Amino acid sequence: MVSLIEKGTHWREALIEVQAPKEIFDFVDFSLTVATEAPVHIVAGVFTFGREDLIPDLFIEIVRGLSKNNDEKFDDLLYYLERHIELDGDEHGPMALQMIQELCENDSQKIGEAVAYSQKALEHRLKLWDFISTKIEWIPLNSIDIDNEKKDEVIGFLDSLEDDEDVQNVFSNVNLEVN
Repeated sequence: MVSLIEKGTHWREALIEVQAPKEIFDFVDFSLTVATEAPVHIVAGVFTFGREDLIPDLFIEIVRGLSKNNDEKFDDLLYYLERHIELDGDEHGPMALQMIQELCENDSQKIGEAVAYSQKALEHRLKLWDFISTKIEWIPLNSIDIDNEKKDEVIGFLDSLEDDEDVQNVFSNVNLEVN
């Protein structure tokens, strides 16, 4: 996609040409359309409520998880993330909110538009994250060996899960290659 855009293809056409999944297409299309065509108060609202006001809360959970299992080789990454969270939460977030106030000029219509587009941005982001989460392949840290006597039973069970329309992906830590 990047090479197509570098050659002058419009980003929407590039998304179509690379056959981007719908969730990715919709997220990128909405984001870039807002960024390039929307009034500045809407762009600021989407940026503020869809990123600056949201990201610190997301990053803090990642940092807490990494800190719990702290290995010295992650010290620089942890410092970077903590500093990013600090800047977003303490400086960027409040500055972005002030920017929204100034751009909307206490106009209830502009405020409503900024909020409505921010909600749409969050909906697109959530659909993107949900899509990505269904594509992650979980790799077990350990496995359970299943002998040949139980192999067919386990395969049947896993197949029945995969056939269930409510199940998106089936992951297992079963090693069926045991003789």
